[in-house]
Amino acid sequence: MRVGVVRNVFVVLAFVACGDESKPRPLLLPPESVEFALPARLLPGPVVQAVAGKGTITEAEVVISPFGVMFEIEIGKIEYTIDVTGKILAKEREGDEPGDDTD
Repeated sequence: MRVGVVRNVFVVLAFVACGDESKPRPLLLPPESVEFALPARLLPGPVVQAVAGKGTITEAEVVISPFGVMFEIEIGKIEYTIDVTGKILAKEREGDEPGDDTD
């Protein structure tokens, strides 16, 4: 996976090799959401700033959907959904699924 930041818009380009590494072809994404694991060091600045001071990022994913690009950031048992501007869209504690009484 190749990742680049262009004018504060996070763009994810996934490539699949066509027989040899010198001729990658774009991976066509389905119309539903697709998630890719992402090293925390590749997160855009506004996303990192949104969770600054909340703890260490233990897992990061970029979510590409028909509605745009979002990031799911896990810190401890809390997962944040953040847009490319750094706005926190959702905060969910692990195990807070409907019908889950393990808390």
